[in-house]
Amino acid sequence: MIRIDLSADALAHSHFAISPVTVTVDLLMALHEHPAGVPRKFREGAVKALTGAGFGTLNTLGAPGAHGYCPDFLRPIPNAHIGDLDDELHTITTTGTDRVRHEIDIISGGGKLPGKLARATEQGERQLTQAAADQLARLFHTVIAPDWPRIRDRLEADIAARARVAVTGGLKAAIDSLDQCVVWNGDGIDISLRYPHPRGARIAERYIVIQPSPWFHRTRFAIDPPGSPDRRSPIIHYPAKPDRRTGRDQRGRQPAATGLGEVMGETRALILAELGAGATTAEVAGRLRVARSTASHHLQLLYRAGLVDRRRDGKHVVYRRARLTAIDE
Repeated sequence: MIRIDLSADALAHSHFAISPVTVTVDLLMALHEHPAGVPRKFREGAVKALTGAGFGTLNTLGAPGAHGYCPDFLRPIPNAHIGDLDDELHTITTTGTDRVRHEIDIISGGGKLPGKLARATEQGERQLTQAAADQLARLFHTVIAPDWPRIRDRLEADIAARARVAVTGGLKAAIDSLDQCVVWNGDGIDISLRYPHPRGARIAERYIVIQPSPWFHRTRFAIDPPGSPDRRSPIIHYPAKPDRRTGRDQRGRQPAATGLGEVMGETRALILAELGAGATTAEVAGRLRVARSTASHHLQLLYRAGLVDRRRDGKHVVYRRARLTAIDE
């Protein structure tokens, strides 16, 4: 077991996020660890792509090594609630050489690198990260991009479900709902492992990032031990709930055929909940940890559908939930 101690301030800064790059790396790892658990469409598409030319670096880095380890620099922390693909790929290519070297050393265990990985690192860390980022981009666009809106909506719905658990049952209930091996201990989080953790059993952190995975069937994590180069906060990757959509909305009702059908979705439902007392675009974006452009897009849809009102207050536009019986009740 590993324990992550979280102060009140660390807990206040911990948050959920969605990463297109992490979803891509998770698919690669799931193919190596439990291919039967990956939906056939994505399994066959990824295998077809990865067995072609030009994916040698990614195949080598993405294959889990000792203790299921995959280099953490392949999964950067998103800079928004929903990460931007290009920004995340740029983060990979600009990873510090000390960090890259450190994580490659973890794979080798102090010994010789596997032949393919040794060849991939011969030209230096910068060339390695650039090749990995280029190949991740190709894999994402080839296999995941056609279904990314659906995958993203599923992950957003899962996060919203955890938020509802937190509202009704408290934060402990939300953490405990992630997976049976993740438990709130009163001072932080305990993660039960299938193997001894080589980096230490207890650490204190500034915050944690929690990400749902559409491919994993058990929780994984990325935790830097104290003293690691460019040390970052831990990321917990938990298995998202299965996609059981039947054409109905979250309350089991058929979507409306009017403008309401356009605005159905967990993100817009969360925005509506934030607008009881009114809020600006920037305030909504900050509360939900989404980009201002994303918040603005959803607010415009809600306004056009008649679900929110807006008024100018000095230099700002304040949105407020419209007083509709169907919404206020």
